[in-house]
Amino acid sequence: MSTINTDVLVVGAGPAGLTASALLAKLKVPSITVTKYDGTADSPRAHITNQRTVEVLRDLGVEEAVMSKAMPQDKMATQVFATSFSGMELSRLSTWGGGVERRSDYEQGSPCAMCNIPQHVLEPIILDAAKANGAEIRFGTELIEISQDSDWAYAKVRERHGDKEYTIQAKYVLGADGARSTVGSKAGFDYEGEVALGDAISVWLKADLTKYTKHRSGALTYICPPGSDIWLSCWPCVNAWDEWNPFFLRYARARGDASEETLKKHIAEAIGDPSIKFEIKKITRWQVNHMVASALPERSTVPGGRRGSSSPARKRLGKQHLHPGTPITSSGSSHSSFRVKPTTHSLIHTIPNGSRSGVR
Repeated sequence: MSTINTDVLVVGAGPAGLTASALLAKLKVPSITVTKYDGTADSPRAHITNQRTVEVLRDLGVEEAVMSKAMPQDKMATQVFATSFSGMELSRLSTWGGGVERRSDYEQGSPCAMCNIPQHVLEPIILDAAKANGAEIRFGTELIEISQDSDWAYAKVRERHGDKEYTIQAKYVLGADGARSTVGSKAGFDYEGEVALGDAISVWLKADLTKYTKHRSGALTYICPPGSDIWLSCWPCVNAWDEWNPFFLRYARARGDASEETLKKHIAEAIGDPSIKFEIKKITRWQVNHMVASALPERSTVPGGRRGSSSPARKRLGKQHLHPGTPITSSGSSHSSFRVKPTTHSLIHTIPNGSRSGVR
């Protein structure tokens, strides 16, 4: 089996992994990025991108490109709770610095504004920057095993198309491979908490809801339909105001029918206006987990993760709480990485995950 050497191996090519790869290349640090997937995200996923992340994107030189594709902060600011889009509005909140009481906090907190950009739009922008910087990114290449001695980390990888296996020998390994991190499990991180707390169903769809949302535009809308087996649906706006990625939660997060026929009924119920036509682009079922790293193994440490996550709070502009090794799995915030002091020497590090995180 052949072996290649590099300074840094990045495992995972979501927003966190791609950003790490792009910045390493910009700094002329030799690195290789591997991901088992054949390309960037194929659905919206995480989307709310906080100010600290936009600062990193500015450093990378892609802030303008991101903002040209994103929903700007002023259109993110109204969070509505209603029985349906066309039905009774139950409450309305100012969020993401949109209200007069918080706007100055956000403006003073950073030269960059937060935004709302879905993962399938953001990742290609970062990938282009990484390639322009000379980053080496190997799609379709899966991490199989990982180990380390006092000097090197050794990663056995396999090309998924052709089954070729080889070893990458690196001075450091950065695990940015998400909530089900192979780096975390193979490097011996211990986790505690609960898994399989319940199920949620996410639907990427086209539906022109301009008449119900333009005047109260927000990154998220919450629908609480009375008399339904759906307890709550959260509707992230993918593109204002005709593309959405709602996820549906049943009472007690119970499992249920996720067929397209059933979901069409839930979507129609949430919209509440039979004249509005919609087109389903993708249906995804996902599991609700609540897990954190309980301790650091003798020779491994933290942090980083897939679209992993919020800004370090200055004047409480972000709310994520970071623990060593935490995979941040809230639906949300963005894709910057954090710095946490390791308690022991290690060559292997992981990034807290966030379904965008981060990003949300």
